Amino acid sequence: MDIQTRQTIGCGIKRGKLYYLDLQSNDSNKLQQALMADGSEEDKKNDISGFRCDICELAKSHRASFPLILNKSPLPFMVIHSDVWGPSKVPTLSGSRWFVTFIDDCTRMTWLCLMKTKDEVNLLFQNFHKMIETQYNAKVRVLRSDNGGEYQSFDIQKYLEEHGIIHQTTCSNTPQQNEVAERKNRHLLEVVHASLIVAKIPISYWGEAITSATYFINRVPSSPINFQTPLQALTNVIVAPTVPNLPPRVFGCMAFVHLHKHQRTKLTSHALQCVFVGYALHKKGYRCYHPPTRRIFITMDMVFHENSMYFSSESELQGEYHKEIQTLDYDYHIYEEDESGQFELVNQEASELDMSGQQFGSEDVFTEIPNQSSSAEGVLNLEPDPFMKRLPHRHNKAIPNSVQEALTDPRLVAKGYTQTYGIDYTETFAPVAKINTVRVLLSLVTNLDWSLQQFDVKNVFLHGELSEEVYMDLPLGCMVSEKQCQKVCKLKKSLYGLKQSQELGLEGSQSQ
Repeated sequence: MDIQTRQTIGCGIKRGKLYYLDLQSNDSNKLQQALMADGSEEDKKNDISGFRCDICELAKSHRASFPLILNKSPLPFMVIHSDVWGPSKVPTLSGSRWFVTFIDDCTRMTWLCLMKTKDEVNLLFQNFHKMIETQYNAKVRVLRSDNGGEYQSFDIQKYLEEHGIIHQTTCSNTPQQNEVAERKNRHLLEVVHASLIVAKIPISYWGEAITSATYFINRVPSSPINFQTPLQALTNVIVAPTVPNLPPRVFGCMAFVHLHKHQRTKLTSHALQCVFVGYALHKKGYRCYHPPTRRIFITMDMVFHENSMYFSSESELQGEYHKEIQTLDYDYHIYEEDESGQFELVNQEASELDMSGQQFGSEDVFTEIPNQSSSAEGVLNLEPDPFMKRLPHRHNKAIPNSVQEALTDPRLVAKGYTQTYGIDYTETFAPVAKINTVRVLLSLVTNLDWSLQQFDVKNVFLHGELSEEVYMDLPLGCMVSEKQCQKVCKLKKSLYGLKQSQELGLEGSQSQ
């Protein structure tokens, strides 16, 4: 029925509590014509646009739309977008679980830094700000981020206030307002996922993958900046220092690092098989990682096999089984080779910046190439566990006969609970004072009114000379030939875990 004319338009059949209208009937046609007809002047006056319903607002509330913002800053570094991602369940090779990005609003140039904890954001932003002022002679006016606690700390707020930087934050539960940083994080992670999947690399390499992805994204044309590369857009506006641009390589491919003459013998391999993981920081060279020794090499003397992936199951050149590395949280250092062929330790702080927008230097590890040990018969090659290879260890000596004698690694522990008194040990010593002795001393001091001074004595554990004959099974990770698998080690000095180790260590300290 038409409400205004009071005329019946159609009739329906009642089924239950609903009325059904036959769409093939004439009544249905009349209904369609009535709906399509223009409303009267009275209807136009009764506009329902001003109608408000509280129930509808409570039941149908939706979030406001976020239109695309096309305007950008006119000059570089006027507005810096920043965001923190993490934590990752799987740490990187250096133990990092977070990363922070700094994106220039004008050029979309991106700087990325890996972090072990979120509280590193304050120091990293200060270093980033100093780098912008020194290298680009520019001023940061606005920092735009979310309301994360790492951006609301007292230290960073004080630093921003001292330098006159406005801190713009998003509304609560509205990450869309920080869309530049959020979208950049998504772009980076998508590239990382694709790189790890294609190269079949363990997830623990995501730190290397994301720094390499940042390097590439800064050199790929982008639509928000008229299909220029961020690096090109930045250098067109500001005079920036020259940044080395190396030819791109396939992430995760096989790379053969050249070994110099002082790093090998005449009959050993002239190259070391590694996996390509990125580009050097402040050096014109590629970064390649050697999983068996957990070392990174930075050099240009290498050959790439970009059609072969290091971790690919089809690779026949690899010749060894690699499992995903369970990393520990320890510091890494980098070694550089000097003119004499020796390796010099160079401290690389985590806050160091790369002007090309690649990464901050926190992923460098050992880069010295280990000496190739001899493979002649009778040589016992004692190697520590993989996570202990960063510690110096003694070289092994060739001992004839059926018993191998070896100087042990300081971290090697003997199973002292298998020793027998009178056979492989006699006297023991525990450098620990009994609690009764301490109580008697304190009682005498109190009753006799003595003065008491307490101080700590630093001692060292000395590997004393063994007088008994003690034999030990080959430790785990010991690389020997099949003929030597049945041999054992004869200990010349005491080890951690032996019953007489404390006694021998005390005798050694008294004899010095």
